[in-house]
Parts: sequence; C-alpha cells; structure tokens
Amino acid sequence: MNIIAWCIFMITIMSCYSIVIVMEHLLQEKIGNRINRFFVGVTLLTISVSMMYAIKFNTIQVGFPVLITFSLLLQGVLAIGVWLSKKKNDSVDKLSNYDRLTTLPNRSSFFHRYDEIIHRAHEEKLSVICILFDVDHVMWINETFGRRAGDELLKKIAGKLQRCSSPNAFVARIGGNRFGYVCYTSKIALNVKDYLVKMQESVNNISFSQGQFTIQPTISIGASVATFDTNQTEDLFICAERALHFAKEKGRNNGQVYDPAIHYNEREHQILLELKQAIKREEFTLYFQPLVTEGTFEVNKAETLLRWNSEQLGHVSPAEFIPVAEKYGLIVDITEWVICSAFQQLNEWDKAHYIIQSLSINISSVHFQYGDVSHMMEKLATQFDIDPTRIEIEITETSVMKNIDEAVQALHKLRALGFRVALDDFGTGLSSLNYLQQLPIDNLKIDRSFVQHIDQDNKKQVIVETIIRLAQHLGAEVTVEGVETKQEVDFLQASGCNYLQGYYFSKPLPVKELMDRYQAKGLV
Repeated sequence: MNIIAWCIFMITIMSCYSIVIVMEHLLQEKIGNRINRFFVGVTLLTISVSMMYAIKFNTIQVGFPVLITFSLLLQGVLAIGVWLSKKKNDSVDKLSNYDRLTTLPNRSSFFHRYDEIIHRAHEEKLSVICILFDVDHVMWINETFGRRAGDELLKKIAGKLQRCSSPNAFVARIGGNRFGYVCYTSKIALNVKDYLVKMQESVNNISFSQGQFTIQPTISIGASVATFDTNQTEDLFICAERALHFAKEKGRNNGQVYDPAIHYNEREHQILLELKQAIKREEFTLYFQPLVTEGTFEVNKAETLLRWNSEQLGHVSPAEFIPVAEKYGLIVDITEWVICSAFQQLNEWDKAHYIIQSLSINISSVHFQYGDVSHMMEKLATQFDIDPTRIEIEITETSVMKNIDEAVQALHKLRALGFRVALDDFGTGLSSLNYLQQLPIDNLKIDRSFVQHIDQDNKKQVIVETIIRLAQHLGAEVTVEGVETKQEVDFLQASGCNYLQGYYFSKPLPVKELMDRYQAKGLV
C-alpha cells in the first residue's frame, strides 16, 4: 500500500508542477509568479501532510481519499487563480496597448510593430509602406456638433481602415485625429497612390446625420514606401509625416507619397537627424529663469527652459528645433526628459536647502494630443517624490484652442493631481473669453509684446491692467514676461501683478550660474 500511495504522491506533484509552469508562462509578471509559488507551496504542503497521514494508517480507505480530495481541491483553486490572473492581465494589456474609443491598437503598439516590421524588412529585403491619415476638421465637428459626433466619426473611419487593410498590415490610432498604417510586402509597392485614392473615396462615402445636418468627412494622407537593403537609411515614418504635412498645406483632402525632390528640407532634415540622437548623446541642458515676486523681489520660483548644443550643428535655437520636434513627434520624449531632469534638479536643490521651491515647465500641444500628460506627470512625480503643488504646467493659448475639449479634460486631471496650470503668452492667440472661463487656470502669463515700452503706451497700459483685473476676478495669479527696464518694473508693481520675469532681473541661466547668483535669501 505504501508503494501505491507514494506513486500517487509523485503523480500529483508532477501534475501541480505542470499547472504552475503553464501559469507562469501566461502571466510573466512578478505578482503572478508570487501567486504561483504560494499555491504550489500550499499544495505540496497539504499533499505531504495527507501522504504522511496515509502512510501512518497504511490503509487505502483513509489515506487514498484524503490525498485525492485535497490534491484535486487545491489544483482546482490553482486553476481558478490562473484564470482570474490571466483575465486581469488581458484587461491591463488591452488598456495599455489599445485605444478605448476605436478599439484599434494605440500609439505605443504601433511603434512597437513598426520597429518589428522594419527589422524584418532589413533582414529579408522586403518593401515597407507607411501611411499616416489625418481626419480633417475634427475640431470643428467637435465644436459644432459636440464631442460625441467627433467620436462617432473617428470610429467609422477606424472601421473603414481596418476593412481596407491587407493581411500583412497593422493599423492603429496614433492619437487625436491621426491613424497609422504600416505594411510589408515581398514586391515593390508601385500601387500606393491607387490605395490612397481608394481610401479617400472610401472615407468620402461615409456620412452620418446630426440633426438636420449631414456630415461627410475628408482625410489628408501622407505615405512613404521603400525596399530595405544595406543602403536604406530613411525613417519611413518621418517621410510619411513630411508627405502628410505637404498634403495639409495643399488644402487637405488629398494624398501625397513622399518624394525627396518635393518634400525634403535640408536644414530641417539635419536638425531632425541630430534631434533623434540628442538625448542619447546628452546634448540637452536645462536653463532656469527666475520669477521675481512683486514688491519684495524675492526669488523662490523659476521657469525651466531647454537648450541644445548639438555635436554636429552647434548651438541650435529652441525657436528652430522645437517646431521640428513637434512636427515629427519627437517632442513627447524630449518633454519627458525635461521633466525628469527638472524633478531631479529640484530634489538636489532641496538637499542643498536652496531657495528655489517651485518650477514651471512648458508642455507642447502635441504632447496633449499624442501623449497622456496627466499619467506621465503623476508617474514621474511619484518616481522622484515631488509634491505636485510645486510644479506649474505651462501651456500656450494657441495650443489650447486647437482642441479645447481635450485640453480642458487633461488640465482638470492635472489640477486634480495637485499640479498648477499657467496659460503662457496670454493675449497673443486671439484670446476667447469663452475658452478662458472653461479652462482651470492658476496663473496668466502676459506676453512680452504687451510690456515693451509700456510706460510710453497708454493702450498697452489699459490692456495689461484689464488682464490683471480679469485674472484676479478669476482667482488666478499674474506673471508678466519680458520685463527689461526699470520703468516697466515701476508700472507693473503699481498694477498689482504677482510675478515679474525678464532680462531686467536675469536671463535664463544654467544651474551653477543660477546658484552662484542667488544664494540663501534669493533677493535680486
């Protein structure tokens, strides 16, 4: 009887071990592995106890039923654990890799698949087609008919793209009103233009009613195609973006296939190539421009600014490289680097008991369109142990007006997390009071164009005083940028603004110069 019991014991152990291996293969996460080891430990412990019980009594009537009952019961519990954990992981995977609105793969999934296809194309010398679709006038549709109408349109177009794609193609919603398509083929793709025409005709056939109106959408398309061999170095996604921008400049509702003779800009291309390596080469540097409190002239806050000294191009102005980064989607990674570096610097200042207590950081409109800003800020604040109330997110007026609904939603999320929000360059973007009353704003930053020679211009004085009173009624602070003369300082002090910023006090400085200039008290 002992031999039979021991055989059953070994078979049960092997069965449990097989289940654990399957479970770990499915989960592939630390928490899943901990669950597996817990279950297998309990299972083996129980089997051992029941086995000892069976051997002690040496009878099949007692030991065998106990052994089988306990082993089957715990294997059943283990199987349920596998199913529940796999279901949870599938849900997390869907949230992180798929777009909730269209159910298409999202931006991160697209670039992961894009890299896989490019790698395979290099190895097998395949042709690759990359296409970007921008749905035209989505913002107008949202503003005119409501966000639901815009969402319905995007879902219909997503369905069309899926139905028109080939077996080797991968379609995703990259963000906002943009979709991406990447496909590989063993033949040189000569019919790309025919496909673009087909897609435009397909989208033009979409129509749906909103009350008494019928909406018929259009799309702008940019495509690039290449056969990969040892000489192929062009980034097809970048080429497709160039073609897409050209299509939009031509009036939208058309498709363009990338042609270097038409779409290539040498200086822009140089900046783009170097920008892609700038973070890896550690070519970026943060500068900080202090904000001075009105009245006391104390410094406890600074604006974070990015500077680039390229190994190949030398010093490149932000006015030149930031638009290129925004145009080709590099701004998301660059902004994340800026935030990480700024948070790290703030921690170092805290350890040194330095006077700077809070920072303002500029966030591009492109980041709001293609990146989850609130999630990123929350993650990085937790990672660097930064109190969100010490960080002010600066957005420009023009970027907000590009998609007011998405901007309001994102800004409310940031405010809920504790971050402050500043509206930069106020007054330069055809300000709408309707937009202003929707936005959760803590600080209005008046553009320098209203400040220059303000002591000699009555109209500018009236405008600035009106903006300050408006901000005060909205419960927001006011920062005035571009202050360069004592006369401007005197006028602004009397007007009741909160912060002054400009070359009169300090130009943007690297960390060491800033710390040398403003010591313990932080007085100008």
